[in-house]
Amino acid sequence: MTRPGGRRDIAFALVSVGLVVWVLLSGVTTSAPVGATVGAVAWVVGCYLVGRLLGPQRDLVARCAGAALLLAVAVSGGFADRSPPAPPLGYANADAALVVAAVGLVLVGSQADDVSRLMAGALAVVAAGWTLWTGAVAASASLALLIVAAALAGRLRSELAAVAAAAVAVLLLAATAMLGVAAPIRLDDGPGGVLVGQLSERRVALWGDAVELAARHPLLGVGPQQFPERSQVAMRDADTAAAHSLGLELAAEIGLVGLALVAVLIWLLLAAAGGGQGHVAVLAVTTVTAFLLQASVDYVADYLAVTGATALAVGLGTRAHSAPGLSETKPSCP
Repeated sequence: MTRPGGRRDIAFALVSVGLVVWVLLSGVTTSAPVGATVGAVAWVVGCYLVGRLLGPQRDLVARCAGAALLLAVAVSGGFADRSPPAPPLGYANADAALVVAAVGLVLVGSQADDVSRLMAGALAVVAAGWTLWTGAVAASASLALLIVAAALAGRLRSELAAVAAAAVAVLLLAATAMLGVAAPIRLDDGPGGVLVGQLSERRVALWGDAVELAARHPLLGVGPQQFPERSQVAMRDADTAAAHSLGLELAAEIGLVGLALVAVLIWLLLAAAGGGQGHVAVLAVTTVTAFLLQASVDYVADYLAVTGATALAVGLGTRAHSAPGLSETKPSCP
């Protein structure tokens, strides 16, 4: 009989292939380039599989990978003053998202004992203060979510955490779509106007363009990487090339079927993480949730370092695969 984990692996492989095929079909139909989108899918799947297939070294890999990413952001210096070109990624909010993913990696790899958990939690608190000081609000909220999850990991069921993460993703997509639809309507008065002001009118207008394009081309979308060429707001602003919402941009570019395939892929990642062990599983799920929170209001998913680190954290968190009676060594990062 096939184990639940084995069934998920088969489903993950089938959905990944289906998504690539759908992207290719959308590209051929709309004469759009597909290389970048297919490469992004392959990158995420590959990073997840690397983490999943690692054996007793995974705690070491998680901690050292997270520490290396944090060091890269800290040494580059661009994140601190948020000024262009904001190294290492060239966009301050993407740098902040990389910090969140790196902290998620460290937390996932630091659950073997109380001292490691305490040190990783302290690092998360410092990172949250750092991102809040620099004005990266979404990253600060994401890190706060990770801190709460780390504190309550022993009391939370990872399966319920996965369901909650999926619900949050759906609600965020619905909220951005509703704001995008309301973009042409004046919201100067009341809470709607305050919310739009916080998010920026251009961002909400981009969401509106994405909703409109998805409504016009619901099946195949306008083609991979074509949102900047079809959005009225993006065409008027040379510095704007993304919808600032992963879900809405996918719906616009590869259609609702493509968005559904991505949603299933994300759910399978959440389910795989949620099927792991204890604290690690909860933190792997929360790392994905933190990414989805940021990707719902910004284009951080366009940066391979961010998506790769998040996928690696999920893969490293799916650790309930050892045969009974086998113990794993837990090396520490030098």
